[in-house]
Amino acid sequence: MSIRDRLDRYAFEVLLALVLVALAWVPPFGTAAVGLAALLLLGPLLVVLRAKGPFELSGSATIALASVVAVAAYAVAASLTAVNPLVSFIGKQGQHAGSMLWLGAASTFAAVLSRPRAGDAGRVARAVAVAGALLAASAVADVVGLLESFRFSPEPAGIMESSVSLGQVLVVTAAAALAWALSARARAHRIAALAVLGVIAAGLVASDARAAWAGIAVAAALVVPTALAGRRFPASGRVAAFTTGAALVIGTLVAWQLFAPAALDRAPEFAEATNDRSVIWASAFEGSAQDLWTGAGPEQFSAWLSWDSDPGASLDITSTYDPHNLAVYWLRAGGILGLGLAVGAAVLVLARMWGVAARHAYRLGIVALIGGVYAWGASVMFTWVNAIALLLVTMIAGVVLGARNGPSRAETG
Repeated sequence: MSIRDRLDRYAFEVLLALVLVALAWVPPFGTAAVGLAALLLLGPLLVVLRAKGPFELSGSATIALASVVAVAAYAVAASLTAVNPLVSFIGKQGQHAGSMLWLGAASTFAAVLSRPRAGDAGRVARAVAVAGALLAASAVADVVGLLESFRFSPEPAGIMESSVSLGQVLVVTAAAALAWALSARARAHRIAALAVLGVIAAGLVASDARAAWAGIAVAAALVVPTALAGRRFPASGRVAAFTTGAALVIGTLVAWQLFAPAALDRAPEFAEATNDRSVIWASAFEGSAQDLWTGAGPEQFSAWLSWDSDPGASLDITSTYDPHNLAVYWLRAGGILGLGLAVGAAVLVLARMWGVAARHAYRLGIVALIGGVYAWGASVMFTWVNAIALLLVTMIAGVVLGARNGPSRAETG
């Protein structure tokens, strides 16, 4: 096997290895830039390395891809009309959640989806799991004082910039490790997968990221019953995907009423109960009313916030520039149209992933990978989007949907 063939086969592993090296090398506030660069580079890298391979894209996968591309295109258009187009496109330092983030995600998704290789799902699951274990180990090392110089947040985060970002990454990698363990045929592989999962769990405990645990709980509550029902009713996965979309829309509308500034004035205990998230959301909803249909563009947000303050007394202090909720992010950045496109794309991708699971009798390895996507989605209802976590989610969604017939047991085990 030539070097080019090896790079073709192990492109995902090589990329994740480079990401880990970069994370250990750059200053903590540069980790989001590493994830953004990886999102932007993976797509072109796959196209170059796999240029000789077949182009495979089924009809339903094409629809899912088109919806993701539409979201990225809308984000770019919103940036062009923003008050500060450059900041809206690139994103602010430390998070880089501008339209370039979604452009990179769409590019990666398109390349992974259309340039599949036999065994991609299994290799990605193993590579993502091992990467998560290494990041988790760095968080544990942070706890015992071995990486204090890296710390950028009060909580242990290892070589990541924040425990919140680390938590996002670890919920995805935990699902990948679980998929590896559930699909492995060899006992040694299963033991290795469980050991990796144990290290990731230790990292989650060390990071104390509550959003991550909330994501795991929500994913388990949604995915496990759906998979069990799917054995008798194959369409239950698609029903779950559309139910998820409806819940996002309804939940956003309810939150808009619950966390409006006037409501916070009447119930200041919301701020303490939500670690001031309610104040951030109130700021975003108030701003969204000014650009209701088309939004203000990504990264064009500032919260009226003083941490641990009494809302209604200090709402004029700016302390954060992300709405800390992915649905509210899209409402603020893209208005009702942008939120509708984002929710629609999520529903179509999830429905397609559940369709793959249904064709394979809801095989546990595939279900676990879907659970990782759900866990990440639930966790970012309480925080900002981390580029590295989005990279991992995009890779997993792409390899599950990439092959015409879905991943086989050999691919996920």
